[in-house]
Amino acid sequence: MKKKMGNRLLSGVTSAVITLTYALPNSLPLAGELTASAEAGPIFKSDEPALGYYGNDILNSASVRIGFTDLGGNEAKVTTDDNLYYLLVHEHAADYYMTYTWEGPQRPNFPYEEGDTNRDFYKLIEINADNVSSWSSGALGVSLPTKTVSVPGMWGGPPTQQEVSPIVESYDFTLIKNKDTSVDLAGDDIDLSDVLAGNNCDVVDTINGMSIKIRDEENPLQVEYPSYFFQFDAQGGHKVEVNFYDFDGTTLAPVDTDDKADYYVLAKLADNETNKIVGYSMTKIDPESNASSKVNLFEFKEIDDEGNETGNTIGYNPEKYTIIIDDSVTGTGKDQIRVYHTFVQNAPIEGYNDITDPDKASDSMIKPYVVTKNETDGNKTTIEAKKEHVTYTLELVFDEEPDIVKGDKVAVELEIEHQSGIKSYYYDFIDVSSDAVTLEEVD
Repeated sequence: MKKKMGNRLLSGVTSAVITLTYALPNSLPLAGELTASAEAGPIFKSDEPALGYYGNDILNSASVRIGFTDLGGNEAKVTTDDNLYYLLVHEHAADYYMTYTWEGPQRPNFPYEEGDTNRDFYKLIEINADNVSSWSSGALGVSLPTKTVSVPGMWGGPPTQQEVSPIVESYDFTLIKNKDTSVDLAGDDIDLSDVLAGNNCDVVDTINGMSIKIRDEENPLQVEYPSYFFQFDAQGGHKVEVNFYDFDGTTLAPVDTDDKADYYVLAKLADNETNKIVGYSMTKIDPESNASSKVNLFEFKEIDDEGNETGNTIGYNPEKYTIIIDDSVTGTGKDQIRVYHTFVQNAPIEGYNDITDPDKASDSMIKPYVVTKNETDGNKTTIEAKKEHVTYTLELVFDEEPDIVKGDKVAVELEIEHQSGIKSYYYDFIDVSSDAVTLEEVD
């Protein structure tokens, strides 16, 4: 996706940031009072100052960082649409500022202008990620009032003139989603009071469908000297778990068949507007060695109408795309997440057209395995397969010609011990006049 730059200010090398700072009257709603989506609120709030090692207020020199991962914790490349997501920084200033004398830290009253009762200050920063696994806001830099004051000198020295700002005694961060991306909410022609009133925007707690939370609630302000930052994690995607079981259906066991093969988990991505398949993910698994496999879906390869790869990738965003988990999207009955196998090992499977070619691969289990479950709960799909019931041929060898019929009540019993340790018992009466005996299971 080509990102527009315009008058963006670059923050680091991974993101483009545009900001708008305002000091607004107390009558306006705070960030947490904006129109909320699904009961969303601030993604983090603190009722304590953000102080550095020496007790100084370092909040506005700190940054907000967001790392993007799939459900397995692996880095995920994310692109956000222009003018779509914003970080609203809200700071509530105290009535005092901090200074230091030979007696220690002092908290004189800050000389606000007469009649100035506003203590709430805001900054809006666009979250403009362009195919990156992390984003940084740069220094928060909310504009607070400043005054030049005379402070006592250290160790009895003469007074000095210092430029001071009030201490930020509480603050919060809120995610804003724009309803009209033709308008830049952080543009010079936008009144931030409209954003605070919730006009044409919502408070959300996801970015591209990825839930976001602070990494360390106990120690939210991290330090990489000399930098301070708040680390958030945005996580999304879909998880697939594939399990193969023994005959009993409860004991995990590697696949054991006469025909060795390569196995793949194939997932298809559909466009929400057209329901057309636009991407796929193919992950190789090895159930012949590992009975249980886990696959994390996030990045899909884009394909055209003929199934050919375009060379582009699509990051999963449930607001735009659907990972097909049932027949309701395409109606074919064959597009849900499935396990495919080749007909021979080390077969050259290059991509979507190869894995879906019935001459090269199949989504039917190799006998004696059958799929017993393919279900999705939320963002996790579970696929289970087990061995079919086995047929035993029991051959009895007698020293001489037997003369036994069912009426004689002579029975044969077969004891089978499964890998789980569970035992099954089968029996039937012998009738040598019959060519075969069908054994029935007993407790």
